[in-house]
Amino acid sequence: MTEFFNALTILTVLGYIGDAAFVIGGILAAKKIGVRPTAQLLSGMSTAFFGGIFLRDLGLVSITTRTLTCPSIFSHPFEIAATAAVGVIAVAVLKKSGDGKLAKVFNAVLCMADSVGVAGFAAFGYGRGIKAGVPWQAALACAFVTACGGGVIAAGIRAAGAKDWRHFSKTLAGNLPYYLLCALASAVCGLWYSPAGYPDAVLIAVTVFTILGGFIAERAKSARG
Repeated sequence: MTEFFNALTILTVLGYIGDAAFVIGGILAAKKIGVRPTAQLLSGMSTAFFGGIFLRDLGLVSITTRTLTCPSIFSHPFEIAATAAVGVIAVAVLKKSGDGKLAKVFNAVLCMADSVGVAGFAAFGYGRGIKAGVPWQAALACAFVTACGGGVIAAGIRAAGAKDWRHFSKTLAGNLPYYLLCALASAVCGLWYSPAGYPDAVLIAVTVFTILGGFIAERAKSARG
């Protein structure tokens, strides 16, 4: 636990905020289509982790074995356990709650936290790709799938749980503004990355940019219906 707090940086804090936001967002999306609580939790956990664990890391393994020497998400059991706990609590709370007066405030906070997560995940994904020794183009792909790949997998899980794959195509179409935001955040992170990592000022600037973009993406999504 002490090592966990000693290792905190702006990038790791962004990542932890993203973990919480993504797991709650994945659960909410599953709750809306009426799947079981277990599927809701799986949707949330896949949104938070599966883009990095499966799409990014398995992709890196297929390109180079150097990724095996990079830190793995499985080396951070506290992060996984804490995210799972947030998910379990969210399932329990959301199961009993309806649409209250604070729904708009909650959605705004979740949108902000989700955008923070996009910035942190994109930055982490790009750095992981570079450290694995892949070209910058592949590192950009790592950034993108880390930021939004888990959400795509979660959409498939929700569609399977609902036994209606129209939910999957509807999610992909509705999330186009977010995918554009992920691509922009990934590109910005790629421009500013150095072997020493990201300057804190750059991470803060990228985060502010992504938060603003997140609200724009949310409005665009709402306008699409």
